[in-house]
Amino acid sequence: MHTSPRFPKGSLDYTLRFFHTLLTQDETARKHALDRILFQLENSLQGSDQGQLFVAHIATITRFASEVPFPDVREAFARLLERAETTLSEKSPVYSVLKEYQRLRKPVFSRFIPNEQLPTVQNANCVTLRLFTDNFLFTGRISTVVRVMAFFPSYLEAYIQSYRAIMRRPGPLPETWRNYLGVMAGARLRCSYICHMQETEFLLHGGDIRWLESDEHVPPKLLVLRELNAILAHQPWLLKKEHLQRLIHPISALGQVSWSLSECVLAILIFSHFHSLAGFIEGCGLCPDIDMDSRDSLIRIQLTREQNGFTEINANDSYNPSHESPDTLHTPQSEVEATRQLVEKLKRAIYLQDEANYSETGDLLFAKSASVDSNERAFIGTSTEALETKYTRIAGFADYPLRHEDFDVNSKTYKIFRIHEYNWSDHGYALINAFYEDGELASLLDTQFETIYQLTDNSIGMNTNVDTSIFRRAIWVYVHRLMGIMHDDYDYRLVNLILKQSLKAFIKKVACKPETISRNDYERMGLALRPEEKVHIVLLSMEARKQAELLYGLHAIMQWMNKDD
Repeated sequence: MHTSPRFPKGSLDYTLRFFHTLLTQDETARKHALDRILFQLENSLQGSDQGQLFVAHIATITRFASEVPFPDVREAFARLLERAETTLSEKSPVYSVLKEYQRLRKPVFSRFIPNEQLPTVQNANCVTLRLFTDNFLFTGRISTVVRVMAFFPSYLEAYIQSYRAIMRRPGPLPETWRNYLGVMAGARLRCSYICHMQETEFLLHGGDIRWLESDEHVPPKLLVLRELNAILAHQPWLLKKEHLQRLIHPISALGQVSWSLSECVLAILIFSHFHSLAGFIEGCGLCPDIDMDSRDSLIRIQLTREQNGFTEINANDSYNPSHESPDTLHTPQSEVEATRQLVEKLKRAIYLQDEANYSETGDLLFAKSASVDSNERAFIGTSTEALETKYTRIAGFADYPLRHEDFDVNSKTYKIFRIHEYNWSDHGYALINAFYEDGELASLLDTQFETIYQLTDNSIGMNTNVDTSIFRRAIWVYVHRLMGIMHDDYDYRLVNLILKQSLKAFIKKVACKPETISRNDYERMGLALRPEEKVHIVLLSMEARKQAELLYGLHAIMQWMNKDD
């Protein structure tokens, strides 16, 4: 149940709570709710409150006019906007705001993938439409994350279920705390999409808006997690049981901020989810919904314009493969040829190892498999200076300036994490079950990992009847390699044999430095791929990174539990 957010006295409620009575399958109840909401908005337009209510919710009205899975609701809000555009005086303050939102009647969902290539409520098949409807009823939106994941309905369903289990099911932390941890995780990787999304949820669940404005009102117990957030986000291999010791048994002066083991496990699950999700969001160039945390919605209009301008400029370039099928004349011949060669290698999978260099073995191959020739650009912020300062504070960069550094196999500080000693199936799964005894959460995460790992249509580009299992495993193992996790049963020669340098560079950014991803990275993977195949690569990278981060976090939990043995 959504509760009223704690806003300062006299301020407007900018959340979806105003619309929550629409979120029902009952057609009669939905019609009554729609009539009441439209009546209030029409009165606002006519001047009962100088248009304050309409302006407060114009972003959501605009979104509902295009994305609601119920045609009657969608069309009603579209008509409301049309009436507002034709009846308001140009001198009305509401009119100027309305004009700002006019161009967003057809929002851009991704800076990399054109809208027409994405599933929508209008073109979705019955399975996808069911998922869209379910997600809308649960959250009040069909987010761009859900929209792009809908390329793969079976995976989307697994993702939605695990997300709800982590963020909504009864557990040791209140929902508002979980949302604040989500903001912290997004801020650490400078992913404004996640920050806005979780701020919106935070306020919807009754969170104190002052938490988002300064540290003064944030519970100290949350602030002490900034170190854990920084380590898991950038160098999870540095996590030790001593870090947990400081949380579970802090010095006496900070006794009020101690964390229980079950709370630590949930915090690790939340951080792992959002750190990996940042790779998906940036890897697919996703744009936030226009009404996420509407206090900043007009700022985001300006940002969306900048992003759209970037898209429009590139749309006139001679090379724009994200808008074309893989085999068009716009696809570089080198990518077509590289794809053909990859298909041939995969079809001759049994002989792949014969083509590799046998002069090196073991840890040396593991070390060399991570090499990437790429020019990584510096982070280019997509926020105003005020928002950037805000998220820098929430992330705790001042106290914990840790950044990503490549895993060093020769380090004296840490060592290679060998998967045969601690892995998801035998250890991580069981540990989560120890804290969630019904077994649901571990099972949902396992389904999510397995679904994306096994997913295939047996094709690459326009080439059919291809066994892609070796290609998929190479991506998964490569991401684990970047995280310092070694699969002893894997021949690391296959990584460089199968994954092109440009593709490895992109995967590395998705897994390790999502804030550095550019449109050029997405378009120049080195293979002639369909949009959904590129999204599949991003999802594989995201889930492999999530599993790696979970392994480090859960292994530290296990070490702390066994510290007296």
